[in-house]
Amino acid sequence: LKLLLMKFSDLCNIMEHVDNPVSYEKLSKLRNDIYTNPQKEWKVEEMARETLISLSYFQHQYKNFFGVSMKKDLTIARMELAKHLLFSTDYGITSISRLCGYENEVHFMRMFKNYTGLTPTEYRKSSVIFSRKM
Repeated sequence: LKLLLMKFSDLCNIMEHVDNPVSYEKLSKLRNDIYTNPQKEWKVEEMARETLISLSYFQHQYKNFFGVSMKKDLTIARMELAKHLLFSTDYGITSISRLCGYENEVHFMRMFKNYTGLTPTEYRKSSVIFSRKM
């Protein structure tokens, strides 16, 4: 559902950025790739090179088109994947952190707490309680 809403948002944004549809199309495809594969090791410099855009212009255009920096968008994609895995699997925190692209589970837990306000374990417990109420 999130990807569908992102696609719709992308279509709306392209109408506002008709002056540079090539950059928008490249960045939109890249953003879809990020949300499809958030566990991949994404590097801003490599993405700028792949899209044939200078690093500073890449960062500026990404934020201009999507309203969020690429790094923040990657964090959102990873945290949404983590929430899904915590809700729908019984994988351990270490496994989930790796599946979401984090090599350090402490860093993952810190990022998750900053994003949701809960530790991964607290989130999992609250998700179980919520799903039982439904």
